[in-house]
Formats: sequence, structure tokens, C-alpha cells
Amino acid sequence: MVKTAAEAGQKFDYIVCAHKAIDQGGVPAQIEAGVDEERTTVVIIQNGVGNEEPFRRAFHSATIISCVVSSP
Repeated sequence: MVKTAAEAGQKFDYIVCAHKAIDQGGVPAQIEAGVDEERTTVVIIQNGVGNEEPFRRAFHSATIISCVVSSP
């Protein structure tokens, strides 16, 4: 088990971000070590709209899939 992407020491095909949409600007830096912009797909599953913006600024070439979830 690792606690950070940097600690894993590798790049990933998929990174799923399913967390509360707070401090979105800080999240890309937390996963950056695991992103290979030519092969990594970042999947963002959060409440709200526009959450992909900080990820797009950080990872210009990576595929980003974003979806909105809400509680009943």
C-alpha cells in the first residue's frame, strides 16, 4: 500500500478522483507523479460542474473524463 502517487514510483493508465470537490486546484499536484500525459486517463467523479478545469490546466494532453454525481 502506498499513500501518494510519488510513493508508487510508477505511471498509471487510469487515475480515478472520487473525492469531495474542495480545493480542486491542489489535487493535480497530488497525482502528478502518476500521470503520463500520453497514456493516463484521469477520471473525475465529483459533485458539481467544472471540476475538470484544474486538471486540464495541469495535464494538457491527458485524457480527462468527468462526470457529476449527486446524492438523493
